[in-house]
Amino acid sequence: QRGVLRGSWRVDVLFAWGCEPRALARRVVSSVTIARARDPKQASIHAARARRSWSEVQRGRELRWRTGAWKEESAQTGRIVVMSTDSAAESGRRMDALRSSPIARMNGLLVSEHFLSVPLDHSKAEDPSATRIQLFAREIRSESTAAIADTGENRALLYLNGGPGYECSRVSSNGGFLRALFEHGKYSRIVLLDQRGTGCSTALSASSITALGTTEQQLAVLVHFRADSIVRDAELLRCALLGADSQWAVLGQSFGGFCALTYLSLFPQSLTHVLLTGGVPPIRLNESGCTADEVYNHLLRRNARQMSRFYDLFPADAAILQRVVAHLHAADPPLLTPLGNAMTPRLFQTIGLRLLGFAGGFARLHFLLERAFEQPIFPSSEGSVTLSDFFLRELDALEPFACNPLYALLHEACYADGGNEATRWSAARIRSELAPLFETSSECSTSPRTQQPPVMLTGEQVYPFHFEDVAALRPLKPLAEALAEYSTWGQLYDRRKLSECCVPIVAAVYENDMYVDIELSERTLKSILNPNSVKVLHSNAYTHGALRETPDELISRMFALLRATQSAPPPEAL
Repeated sequence: QRGVLRGSWRVDVLFAWGCEPRALARRVVSSVTIARARDPKQASIHAARARRSWSEVQRGRELRWRTGAWKEESAQTGRIVVMSTDSAAESGRRMDALRSSPIARMNGLLVSEHFLSVPLDHSKAEDPSATRIQLFAREIRSESTAAIADTGENRALLYLNGGPGYECSRVSSNGGFLRALFEHGKYSRIVLLDQRGTGCSTALSASSITALGTTEQQLAVLVHFRADSIVRDAELLRCALLGADSQWAVLGQSFGGFCALTYLSLFPQSLTHVLLTGGVPPIRLNESGCTADEVYNHLLRRNARQMSRFYDLFPADAAILQRVVAHLHAADPPLLTPLGNAMTPRLFQTIGLRLLGFAGGFARLHFLLERAFEQPIFPSSEGSVTLSDFFLRELDALEPFACNPLYALLHEACYADGGNEATRWSAARIRSELAPLFETSSECSTSPRTQQPPVMLTGEQVYPFHFEDVAALRPLKPLAEALAEYSTWGQLYDRRKLSECCVPIVAAVYENDMYVDIELSERTLKSILNPNSVKVLHSNAYTHGALRETPDELISRMFALLRATQSAPPPEAL
């Protein structure tokens, strides 16, 4: 176990097999010698306590210990770091890469922050000259459950959030899904990972991407920011934080669930169990390839049905949406928002991404539309109408790409699972096939109201026009075009491993999910995964954001299913 041992009690330590004390002694941080481990259980308990003291060493304190003797040569060195890894050389490399902050107390939480150097391209991990990037993770422990660590039992969970291209949640108190996980999962620690390219993990912005050089140079970097690279980052983090022989659980929300199944495909031995909340990816049954076309065919139709529900709830808003679209069509040149976005009708329709799929989204859209137009005290004789400043600023706030361009660039690539298939602007192609549903025109403003087609907002789709209308994305248009035509994506899922995997999985799937289609998710659950390892929570009561909206109810139900999975007898015993 990586850490430093202290205290008035007797010290027992287990070296990882194959690690020579003389090699470990090169990692000099404190005056420590090693006592022979007589009781492995006691050694594990002491090592767990030792990890909590690691921050004291980082602050440069000189710590001295009561010690026994491991070997004569190690006793003579007197300065040793205790760690667990597969080789002394590998441990030295990882220790050099890891930096951790002192533990901070924050509203019932014990928080430490970790930075790890990882390869940009994991296929070049052994090349000392290869480019490396920074990975950031925040480790959370609850003060109320911190005693779990004293038992030596490691119950760690890695949380993989939705995306792609979004940093992990910033939490400041023990509430929401964190409290539910600590309470129902009895975890000793929860690790919140900023996936590469986001947050503090070498975040990529439009300016930093364009600074990479030509479109070809940008493309050569961006292809390493998908789920397979994220999972390999997580593996290095697991080894650095917990030890090479450790395991942890994974909770994957939305795109994080896609990453979790990639994790099961690459490193199933590293996982104790997997929880998926609105995050079961669509996987082809018999071959690798891109599933984007069928995804958008399902989701765009769901968007239209969701808009019909909205109009049933707020029928008067149909006319307001028509007025807004007519106003945007009439603007020449296009109306600019405060952030410089060209608010065209096609861009306006995409605000459904943030409004149609979450609890309270219908009400939020209604409240937005009620202040769509300015209400002047003295209307002009010409009767001119303008969109309100409030409305334009809210439209900017609903546009997610200014700070998270990776989402726009790599969204369709999430569905490219090998097979030498390019995405080729899948959402735009499928939308053109469904044109009568989503078409708007300037003529609608002069037609009788009864003949006007209802305005249909879209959801989680990215279109070529985003890189024309959204100011932050305009410099990235050539790169977006190159990514859309890129066809040599690696495989994300191993169908054989997934079908044979015995790691317990609990998946929550939602009938009203506007982001991950339930029909495609259930196909994966029934036809790809090992049915003896999977329990499914199928619900029409939750939205895609259930983990945030009703965390305690959702997680308690999932852990009830997990306990049933873990207690079930093997198939041959049935």
